Amino acid sequence: MESKLEALECHFTWKLNPIKFRDELEDLVSNSTSSWMGHIYNLLGFVFYQLDLKDEALRSFNQAKDTFCRLRNNDDEGPWLVVNYGNLAWLYHKLGDEAEAQRYLSKMDALTSEHPPPEVYAEKAWNLMKYGKTQKLLAMDYFNKAIKMQPDTVEWQTSRVVNLVNISKDLGEVISADLWEEIREAKERDPASMYLAAYDLIRRAKTGEDIKDEARKLARTIFDKPLTRYSGIEPLQSLFKDHLSIDDLIIVAEEALERYPEARFNKRCTANFYKTKIFHTNDNSPDAINRSISLHLEVIRLYPETSWKKQIYLAGIYAKTNQQDTAKQKFQELLQRAPDQDHEEKQMLYYYYALNLYFNQKEREESTRYYMEAARIPHKSFYRDQSIKVLEKIQNQNKHPMREEVTRFLAELPTLD
Repeated sequence: MESKLEALECHFTWKLNPIKFRDELEDLVSNSTSSWMGHIYNLLGFVFYQLDLKDEALRSFNQAKDTFCRLRNNDDEGPWLVVNYGNLAWLYHKLGDEAEAQRYLSKMDALTSEHPPPEVYAEKAWNLMKYGKTQKLLAMDYFNKAIKMQPDTVEWQTSRVVNLVNISKDLGEVISADLWEEIREAKERDPASMYLAAYDLIRRAKTGEDIKDEARKLARTIFDKPLTRYSGIEPLQSLFKDHLSIDDLIIVAEEALERYPEARFNKRCTANFYKTKIFHTNDNSPDAINRSISLHLEVIRLYPETSWKKQIYLAGIYAKTNQQDTAKQKFQELLQRAPDQDHEEKQMLYYYYALNLYFNQKEREESTRYYMEAARIPHKSFYRDQSIKVLEKIQNQNKHPMREEVTRFLAELPTLD
């Protein structure tokens, strides 16, 4: 049986580590009606399995099965269940129920031929696009395979374009004219996608169109329900920051919190809007500063396992608003916890601490050392890339006291793919 299980296409064989997505997935199952809900329950079930919560894992896998059936109008058998049945076969095997594991293996045999069906490729792609650049590029291959086999599935087409946008961002590239055209075409195919609608408004704003009224209408539509990752909030924030006003978006977000005071993802997004306001403007009122700090503290409480980024932002907010002693204390607390964080979380902390040392503490040399710390970690990320760019500028500053040391450091720094 073990060899049969190893040959399956499912979360147990994809060698992914999705534990960090638990909060995001739980927010989605609380509020979302996405066409990806079956996939969401499948992934959440595997997260529970990794956390050794096997009863919760079984419950989520069964919810995935029920969701797929509901979305298919109760047509309870089909290739859309292949990944789910693989997960159930593996879980029952791990629970020691070999008869039930074999039952799901037999069900899969009846649903699959020699090659995986397009639904398997699409689900694997949806999972991979949550990770880094390498996995996103692999996701493109799987989306293309799925779409070639079944070209009329709109959500696959939409997710493929979203993945392309995310790859472009990971590479630090501006969105190309060809990609903007793909976004426009995808929006026409999927007019219900708020994510694509926000990006299409950005496209039109860049051409000089007056899209302000449409942007405000879109924001109210998005905030009409509790927010999720699928609400299109990331491009909406970019749209308001660059082409309207972040204050306008904060007003809509605060009104939504009055309607949904328990919606924790709404609070997370609203905290981010205030962070953007604090970091990018200099005329912040005491009320805005206090609201930003209180929201960040609440979000940290609501997301105790995934609030590292928000804690760094909170330290930055203290620094930006002339609360230097509190900022220094918060940064020191985070630096003490840095050894327990993953590569990118360390890089983010060192990068923001370097910014704080340079701009707020006026400690130029110590700031440079933390840019070096961020760059030294062998992990490709925005924070490493930005740190290297700063160090390259220092290398060209003849009067910088650390110029020679930085030059040697950069010469020895390995290039990462």
